[in-house]
Amino acid sequence: MPHLVTLPPLAVALAPFGVGYALGALVRRVGHGVRARRAPAPLTRAQQRGQAGEAAVSAVVRARFTRRADDLLLRFGTGRYSQIDHLALTPHGILVLESKNLGGLLYGAPDRPYWTQVIGPQRHAFYNPLKQNATHLAAVRRYAGTVPVRGLVVFMDRGVFPEGHPAGTVALRALAATLEPLAAGRIPYRYRRAWRRVLAAHQASPQARQAHAAYVAGRVRTRPGARAGVTADTPRTRRWWLPWLVLLLAAALPAPVAG
Repeated sequence: MPHLVTLPPLAVALAPFGVGYALGALVRRVGHGVRARRAPAPLTRAQQRGQAGEAAVSAVVRARFTRRADDLLLRFGTGRYSQIDHLALTPHGILVLESKNLGGLLYGAPDRPYWTQVIGPQRHAFYNPLKQNATHLAAVRRYAGTVPVRGLVVFMDRGVFPEGHPAGTVALRALAATLEPLAAGRIPYRYRRAWRRVLAAHQASPQARQAHAAYVAGRVRTRPGARAGVTADTPRTRRWWLPWLVLLLAAALPAPVAG
């Protein structure tokens, strides 16, 4: 006489939910991947402030130099890149500018590895921008040869140095007057040739950008005051395997059969 192999009531009740959850998670994951390819990730507030500062510095540089470039990525050693905010070719050589859009009270010295930002009761350490720009200078010199290369760090006016601006830095409001003497004169031919070499070395591939971003993220996670391995933009680890486990368990349950 035919009979049916029955399932436990709990397994029968949970099987449809398990299959539905797994299929829903799969659809969401595929949709998220499609959206991620279509649109870039939203910028953080710090990135938005950084871009605003770079735009302000770029406007001043463009008003005084006909040969300039923004956001160059140069190879600097094996698997390492240097991202340069602004470059300008002047009659006195190549100028490398780093822009910083930091508010509050700022304290630092050229020989200190980290400087301090004070906003109310909070204190934040940030890497010495002069040392950061020194890496950019070295990357440019790698391609510029014997042409003089000098650097300058520009701070937005929302930040104040109570002890005065360290040597090698300038406020945005004083940038135009600082650049004025560098714009006068004729640019030698060998300077223009070196400039072309630097521009030709720009790394525009997504792989180079990703490698540089990973390097910077590693430095941010290990800076003083930062939690090891965690930043404000570090995504949470998702248990991608959970919906698949539910689906496999649901598929492994015995189905009613005639016997």
